[in-house]
Amino acid sequence: MFFFLKRIYQSSKSLQVKQCATALPEVVEENILYLVAGKQSCSSVEVPAKGVFWILGDPIGALSSPENLIKANGDIDLHTLYTELAGHYNWFWVGRDRLATGSSFGGILPVYYHHEINCVCISSSSDFLADRIHAPANDRRYIIERLLFHYPLFDATWYQEIKLLPAHSQLSITATHFSVRKNLDFSAYSGTPSKSHNRDLNQLAEQFVSACSDFMPVNRFGISLTGGFDGRTLVGVALKNNRSFFTYSFGASSSSDIQVPARQAKKLGLSHHSIILDENYLKNDADRSIQDFMSLSDYHGNVGRPHYLYSASILSQETSFIVTGNFGSELFRALHLPGMMMTKHLIDVFSSSDRQWKDRLRTEVKSWGQNDFDAELEGLIDDLNKYLDESGMTGNARFYRFVYEELFRKYFGPEIIMQNHFLNNRTPYLNYSFVHSLNQTIWSGVHRPLFEENKFKRMIGQLFYAQVLRMSDHRLYRMKTSKGYAPNDVGESWRKPVLFYRYIQQKFNQNEALDDNNVFSVIEHFMQESKLNGIPDSGITFKGLNRDTLINWLSIAYGITKRNANHYASTTY
Repeated sequence: MFFFLKRIYQSSKSLQVKQCATALPEVVEENILYLVAGKQSCSSVEVPAKGVFWILGDPIGALSSPENLIKANGDIDLHTLYTELAGHYNWFWVGRDRLATGSSFGGILPVYYHHEINCVCISSSSDFLADRIHAPANDRRYIIERLLFHYPLFDATWYQEIKLLPAHSQLSITATHFSVRKNLDFSAYSGTPSKSHNRDLNQLAEQFVSACSDFMPVNRFGISLTGGFDGRTLVGVALKNNRSFFTYSFGASSSSDIQVPARQAKKLGLSHHSIILDENYLKNDADRSIQDFMSLSDYHGNVGRPHYLYSASILSQETSFIVTGNFGSELFRALHLPGMMMTKHLIDVFSSSDRQWKDRLRTEVKSWGQNDFDAELEGLIDDLNKYLDESGMTGNARFYRFVYEELFRKYFGPEIIMQNHFLNNRTPYLNYSFVHSLNQTIWSGVHRPLFEENKFKRMIGQLFYAQVLRMSDHRLYRMKTSKGYAPNDVGESWRKPVLFYRYIQQKFNQNEALDDNNVFSVIEHFMQESKLNGIPDSGITFKGLNRDTLINWLSIAYGITKRNANHYASTTY
């Protein structure tokens, strides 16, 4: 899917919408909103005497009363929209006197924009927009954010002249100006942990089973089944609803994410696809998959995830839809360890009680960037300080605001955007109505202590998975996960001794491969081929980096080289 518009202020030509099946026409005109469906869908609904509401993507549900979406001031009521339409999509309101646009809950699919004195341009691709407006890839702030946090924050892109629309916001264009406003605050769905009884857990599980079934297509589809809880819970719902589906997983042949799902799918009588990431993949597909994944994500992704493109290309030969457990674990358990999803610097920003994180950021940047990023770093610190203060929240609630508005879209977004070129990834856990209900209970990660580390206290969210599986499929309810214990060990209080024993046994007997997806081998070969050993033209090297930091810094370096090669204006950092 793709969209583009160049809207000229005070133009005598009215705004038009043109649907395209697979690609833009050779000549792209001004004042026309081009909507390219691709593997997704494009639909519209008319609001009499007011305008037309367009949806581009893979929406789940239907608009019962479209006129209720339009507030008196012309803004879109995102609470109503997200309640009625789940899934991943971009929306467009073409009214009599304005165009407004935004994204679905979580802002996973981006809206990029560029503003000039006499016009504004919007697109789903920052690279396409850069080519149209002749923008150099010159945003040093974007680079330092990725160096520190593994992804950019807020509205930054490779290009100073192009910005990313914030999550849960609306971009409006009238005849004379444009504006960006946030239309839904985290406080609208953050909730309070007022529900804690078994009946509340049962009600929450029933709501999820009902909503999850709406995400499952009528025709045959794939479900990502791993050794954990997220995927098997989706399988349980699909079995309960007698859906036509197959399961799949990917990894090295020796990994638990291959062996456990294959073995358990067989017991359940399910067709299972094992996507093996061994020598054949490394030799023939990994490098190409890196290049394509990075290109299709506008180089916002990272080079350590080529297996997602490889698996999407294979699965697209079988189906147009997959249903995955993306976002699941993060909703129920407090994030706490540095890694690919969040760095130690991000943890420090949100956990420091004395605001000394500012000085520690300065020390970190100076250790590898000398004084070259001073101005950008001080601007970043000011914006982070403002972000921490503006919500009025503290602790884990303040951090989860960042999770919903920034982390989800920046970490999972490039993967889903890339997958859209092959098929549709449906993610039932990221459902506004369900999240709104979950956050009223004690099982939500929002209400756990900040960066909680106690393993057994972190298991509280697994009670939800156990309850869904208890009411969905008794076989899955009793099957062990790759964690060594089964959902019924969590869901039945009398089995706590069994849970403790199985957990300890798994912890001491675990013999899991350290590199399930052969990322080490992929990265080593890619570095040799690309001849990258640092951030170009910066003096910053990869020496002494841990794996996660190396992958992300290598991704930045690779993006810089491609920006220099692909754009008429050299990248300057």
